[in-house]
Amino acid sequence: MDPPPSRVGPANQPQSYVITNVAGTPGYLDPSQLKTRKLSKEFDVYSFGVMLFEVMCGKLCCEYDQGKIIRMFVPEWKRCSKEKKLNDIVCHGLEEHMEPESLNTFSTIAYRCLDEDPENRPKMAEIVQKLKIALEQQEDLDDINFEELQRIADLAVPPLSYKTRSQLHSLLMEGVLVDNGKTVICFYLRNII
Repeated sequence: MDPPPSRVGPANQPQSYVITNVAGTPGYLDPSQLKTRKLSKEFDVYSFGVMLFEVMCGKLCCEYDQGKIIRMFVPEWKRCSKEKKLNDIVCHGLEEHMEPESLNTFSTIAYRCLDEDPENRPKMAEIVQKLKIALEQQEDLDDINFEELQRIADLAVPPLSYKTRSQLHSLLMEGVLVDNGKTVICFYLRNII
């Protein structure tokens, strides 16, 4: 017969912890955690938001030289997102393949994760929902026949200037004149109106 496992400490008591030193990876650590010295789910949301920005920007949140941080990108990412200047921070190889609505949905939820007030940050269920929406928006663009879009663009008056599929899609979403300026075509996801 094996003896039951022993328990050290008071039985049937809720466990609580007091943190005296805040520890975490620089760049991912929520600034408000340094003030409160408490752990919460909202701090994980902040760290997740930093990772979302890393994916979108194509680089880590900190730049290191000889093991020391020489630059933190999170403040710049937040500023550019707030000022709607995503072109300044989004990974250039990624940007040309992203559907603008998908990028907007993705960047908005990432930005909300970094809200100064932990109580204003989205819950993980909402984050997952928004990321699914961003994925669906991107898949909608991937399903579109690019040659068909180019044929519509060739009819535009004046001619459209674009370099990428995403740029062409954005222009067509704004609406273009065709048929010598007598007809407007507006393109939204899979539908031509």
